[in-house]
Amino acid sequence: MPSPTSARAVVDPRRALAPVPRRLFGSFVEHLGRCVYTGIYEPEHPTADEQGFRKDVLELVRELGVTVVGYPGGNFRYYEEKEGDVASFPASGADLDHFVEAVIATADHVAATRHSSKKICLSVDEWNVWYESRKESAVPTGDDWPVGPRLLEDQYNVADAVVNRTHGTTIDVEIDLGAFDNVHVRNVIVLTDDDPYRRNSAEEPDAVVPRHGLAKEEGSLVHLTLPPVSWTVVELGQEQ
Repeated sequence: MPSPTSARAVVDPRRALAPVPRRLFGSFVEHLGRCVYTGIYEPEHPTADEQGFRKDVLELVRELGVTVVGYPGGNFRYYEEKEGDVASFPASGADLDHFVEAVIATADHVAATRHSSKKICLSVDEWNVWYESRKESAVPTGDDWPVGPRLLEDQYNVADAVVNRTHGTTIDVEIDLGAFDNVHVRNVIVLTDDDPYRRNSAEEPDAVVPRHGLAKEEGSLVHLTLPPVSWTVVELGQEQ
């Protein structure tokens, strides 16, 4: 059996750190895959408006509540697993945290030295997996360049999307909801597979699908176990 580790979270609205600006819930558009051509812009699509933009996609973006869209991209950092080293994924996240902290500390030091009141904010709008060595990321060469090529259509697997990225280790989680009245678990959804490299494809579209998980409630405490290499969502709500 995997050796479990533990984590604890306290959900308390009285411990608000700061207001959350709506512009944090933004997005960006890049000419990768089918994001622009045949994605946002497709004049031949049945839902396209007079300018060629797909109205079905626009409605979905509105539903997401996107407040600002950056084009053609922004500040980013990518990760690519090497030789089956799944543990390097969380390590790369920790490395990114250290990088951000170092940049902010440098900016604050310069401001203090210059007695400046200017506050510099740092944004990293993208940190994800990019298999740069695969053919899907190869840039077209020669004189016959395609129009709107479908670049970067990677085939992602379970290990690319998980929250518990530890391989072979479960995590026992305790959530304290004592600050709320009459709040209970409505649903638990888990995405995982015994094979961390399992992936969906056109031939096998349902190889990896979300399934219902379990949570145990004891008073104001919620207990659940995150499987190794898994992604879990807990939905909370008040009883009517």
